Amino acid sequence: MILIPDNHLGDYLVSSMGYSGTDRWLAQPAEASAAGSRATPGPRALDALTMLSKGAAAYLGAVGSGLPTLPFFLMMDLRLLAELGHEFTYTDRDIPGFDRMLRARYENEILNRLLREHRVQQALELLAFHRARGADDPSSDTLAFDLRAARLAHILAERLAPHWPTHFMVNAAHMRGRVVEIQSLDAITQAHDRWQEAAAALAPEAPDFAGQIDDFIHSATGSKRAVVPVSWVKIVETQDLFELEHIEALDREYLRLGVRNIIEVMESLPELDPHDVELREEANEVESRFMDDSYYPTGGFSELTNRGSFENLVLSELIYMGEGSDEIAPEPGLARRGIDLFDLRFVEGELLFYTRDSGQLFRKRRTLRLILDMRRTLNLKYPEHPYQLGTMVAGLVLALVRDLILLFNNDALLFCVHLLANPEDRDAQKLSETLAILLEAPIQHGALEIRIDARLDPLDLGSHTRKTYAITFTSDPRAVDQIADRIDDLKRANPPLFPTVVDLSGASEPAHENALRLELTSTALQTLKHEILLDVMHSRKRRARQPEEVDAA
Repeated sequence: MILIPDNHLGDYLVSSMGYSGTDRWLAQPAEASAAGSRATPGPRALDALTMLSKGAAAYLGAVGSGLPTLPFFLMMDLRLLAELGHEFTYTDRDIPGFDRMLRARYENEILNRLLREHRVQQALELLAFHRARGADDPSSDTLAFDLRAARLAHILAERLAPHWPTHFMVNAAHMRGRVVEIQSLDAITQAHDRWQEAAAALAPEAPDFAGQIDDFIHSATGSKRAVVPVSWVKIVETQDLFELEHIEALDREYLRLGVRNIIEVMESLPELDPHDVELREEANEVESRFMDDSYYPTGGFSELTNRGSFENLVLSELIYMGEGSDEIAPEPGLARRGIDLFDLRFVEGELLFYTRDSGQLFRKRRTLRLILDMRRTLNLKYPEHPYQLGTMVAGLVLALVRDLILLFNNDALLFCVHLLANPEDRDAQKLSETLAILLEAPIQHGALEIRIDARLDPLDLGSHTRKTYAITFTSDPRAVDQIADRIDDLKRANPPLFPTVVDLSGASEPAHENALRLELTSTALQTLKHEILLDVMHSRKRRARQPEEVDAA
């Protein structure tokens, strides 16, 4: 790679703009509008200098973060695509010295391909939402949209950068404080001629801009043999969308990287299909508690029936009691007889009853405690696994919460994530903060809480009112044995607790017979998640389809 000297950098930047897919960054003369140029600014268009400033800032960020070989026009197009979304318009200008057909190929095979991808559309819709919210709320942070748009442009650039030829590179120090301004198409042509001369002197064997763009298109689209093309389906991933949505909360590097890695681990664990496992029927139902003993769900008008028990009787039916035609008593001293309308409606089957929502009255209430023992560091990384233990376990926790909500969708679930560590432990605080961002929705709904505990006694975790499970992840062999030896006793305790212990030590000797174990294989996490779910459902003695069988199906 050849470092572009500072005195040639301006020509390099400006000359590349002849291949830009849009000309919204160019000052629009009145005659261009009169000629019917498609690039006429709309009501939401920014002035040319502002657009160039945004593009230059995005380019500086890309060069400074390890993408020094990308051309300026590509970063400008990606930044304006994020800024304008589906209002991104292509230029129809013919610039002397530039291959118009090559630019059309770049527009169709790169930019249009990006706009067609579902995840890119999701990201653009997310940006459009924040832009509209910022416009409706003057008090909102005006930088929120720009921050997201710049981040989306950088994400797209990271995915495309490996396919751009690496003949020239830019020094980020030369870009700082540089103002890029293009007043006319002639300025682009003149800069292009000067850069061609400079490039020929710097690297005579390097192709010109047209050759580099042609190589880029062939590499990105897979036209070159033995070159892996861009994975367009993954050009924007789940963790990218999450980061764009929560970009204000992810204001520190460890949060951003931690969240992205944990989501990637969770996404690698396929979602549970309830048909792939057998859920054991439980003999006893647990009645839900209400705020007041007199509270009883009544249902709606669509839940009325003419059959039911008397505690479900519609109260308005009581007005018929004692009503009806009276008859004279058959003999003196006997009470008069009559036909009571309530009795008549009962005999005729016309009384109304509520069917009631039995799901509210008889819901299994479960508490699932996920315990991460951080007293022994979870920062270990085994060569067979892509991430540290803490990241893998956190991703597994997210996948378990997702699957258990799906599995027990009719039950009243409460999750509690316990980080077993000293409250001042910095690693535990960081992990707690990261999990709080990832599990924001269930936390806000009161269905999940995260706690840092110095110690936990399993006997204190059970509940008389809820069925309680405790899943412990630890790399301490002594803790594994202590819990595994007490599993049967804890199940019979009062109140009972249904524990599962996972050995993360990676020891060569077999784990305790009552413990699960993280194996040192690439598919270990998926197998472990499956075994934990079986243990929670108390159906391990029943045969369930193994992950490899599910994949084969």
